[in-house]
Amino acid sequence: MRNIYIADVQAIKDIIWSRGLFQKPLSQYAVLKVFGGNIVTSEGDEWKCYRKVVARAFSERSNRLVLDATTQIMLELFDTVWTGKNEVVIDHAVDLTLPMALFVIGAVTSECLSMLSTSKALVVIYPGKMTP
Repeated sequence: MRNIYIADVQAIKDIIWSRGLFQKPLSQYAVLKVFGGNIVTSEGDEWKCYRKVVARAFSERSNRLVLDATTQIMLELFDTVWTGKNEVVIDHAVDLTLPMALFVIGAVTSECLSMLSTSKALVVIYPGKMTP
């Protein structure tokens, strides 16, 4: 497959909005079908059905909530867990990203979890590295 780089804003808009003319290479996403049909592995009318279901989750308002929650979580980590450290070692990215994702989801769904509300929240991210 060849790569084409486009710098013209109007051309990019035309390509993005012309779903019929510029379809995504579904064969590259076949491995994702193990999770069942979804917005990534579909096109046409099937894609429209999935898009309708997930549209609210990816609105500008939701994106702003995710950004704000993620920023708050990272600032809390910088100000508490990582404060005064020259280096932070994370053995595996999932050790950080999974709990962060759960806290972001909680915040975005109006549960408003604060990672600092209990010491247990920080122990989830850094088990054995925090003193309660």
